Amino acid sequence: MNRNVINTLCFSPCLTVVTSLCTAAPMAAFILLRTGSNFKVGLAVGAQGVANLCAAFPAATLADRFGRSTIIRFAVLIGFYGFGMLVYVVNTNRNFIGLAISLAVIGCFMGAHSSSVEAMFGDSIPSGQRSKLYARRASLRVAGNAVGPLTSCVVFFFFGDHWRMSELSYVMTAGSFLFIIPALFALSLTDSQTLGDESDYIAEVDSIRQDASSNEKTKIISSRIRRIAATIVTADLISMLGSGMTIKFIPLFLWRDCHLSPIAVNAVYACGPLGIACAAIIAQRASTKFGRIETTIITKFLGICFLIAMVYLRSPIFIIPVYLCRTWLMNCCSGLTRSVLNDYVPKSERARWNSFESINNLSWSGSAVLGGAIIERHGYRATFLVTAAFQLISAAILATAAPLVHREVSPLIRSAALLANDNDTTTTTPLPMHHIPSTSIDGYSLLEYDHPPDDDDRRSLNQKRDHDDAEQESAGNVVQQEAAKI
Repeated sequence: MNRNVINTLCFSPCLTVVTSLCTAAPMAAFILLRTGSNFKVGLAVGAQGVANLCAAFPAATLADRFGRSTIIRFAVLIGFYGFGMLVYVVNTNRNFIGLAISLAVIGCFMGAHSSSVEAMFGDSIPSGQRSKLYARRASLRVAGNAVGPLTSCVVFFFFGDHWRMSELSYVMTAGSFLFIIPALFALSLTDSQTLGDESDYIAEVDSIRQDASSNEKTKIISSRIRRIAATIVTADLISMLGSGMTIKFIPLFLWRDCHLSPIAVNAVYACGPLGIACAAIIAQRASTKFGRIETTIITKFLGICFLIAMVYLRSPIFIIPVYLCRTWLMNCCSGLTRSVLNDYVPKSERARWNSFESINNLSWSGSAVLGGAIIERHGYRATFLVTAAFQLISAAILATAAPLVHREVSPLIRSAALLANDNDTTTTTPLPMHHIPSTSIDGYSLLEYDHPPDDDDRRSLNQKRDHDDAEQESAGNVVQQEAAKI
């Protein structure tokens, strides 16, 4: 396995361990205890999102131009400063402004490194084979989110099962010191380990006329690629707008409305990521049969139904399992949509397209401010209905990309498809960009003739083709025999 892939698979869960300890439920509870305001919880999250966005686009542009590893190293330095500042604030004056500034610096780190790491991960995997590794990465990342709540359970068990700032500060301090582990994995990522043409974007040639010119083919392919990428980014944006109104406030909802103790809340939060990790693997396997977009739409719709049910339930006995099912279903397909985006976006543009994730983070953080204001007036459950409406719109938009995205195929089947594409320019098999058949007239490549071939040319070329066809048929039989054995 590529070294960048291994380092990224290690980096992602280690970083989520740190963020689950420092910037998730412990931070929300800490700010609420310090200020007594849900609105200020939203403001602090908003500061992190704005900083994320401000850092993301310049970092993505520089990464595509000067290399991803350089930007990642610079981002790690920002991360050390942000987490160091957080340790100082939570253990000294506990000032709200200081907390917001430290979260903003951490947001700069997240925005500066995320698109470069995402692009380097995509560049290190062959096109058409990403969903399995992306699902594995998503599973590891969300599993890391369980470490924070489990650690919090241990702290509250030994120091008292009560919501107090002192216990929360221990948790956040421990998480900040652990940042050195993901930092080391991030510093191990190198541009020299990325792949070449085999990791470039997939070109769909099924609906392109055989007699279309090279420029026409390029325009059709580019239009389709941008439509797929824009659809995924827009759907994610709307979904995050809705999710931001509720996600940061769920632990507060379980605490204030459901009257759960700190250990109980953190136990629920530990079950969520572990379930997502398992569901992501199941979703990836289902996607090979039903399609990545189709699988995502089904899970999102079921998750929306569970979220609406939470509005009308009152007993924690029913709320907790419904909330967990909703969490597992809504988050298990993030790796699938990310694999689609990187399959259909050219290598030269991957960091920029992946930087749109920072817009999602900003929208998520911005809607957290709005969610805090709604909660102050109407309570936690009012935001659930608003979130469900946004996520339903997101699923409808994502559904428009389903006809454009092909299911992934195994490497052996892809090899057979490449052989077939040499003889059939009307194939429906998706190919990496460097495998697009050349423009031809009457089946004769214009790369071999700069004019329509005459009779002598045709006879000579037909003899050559008969010989090539025999070799390709023999190679195809070998591939089919190997596939049959598997």
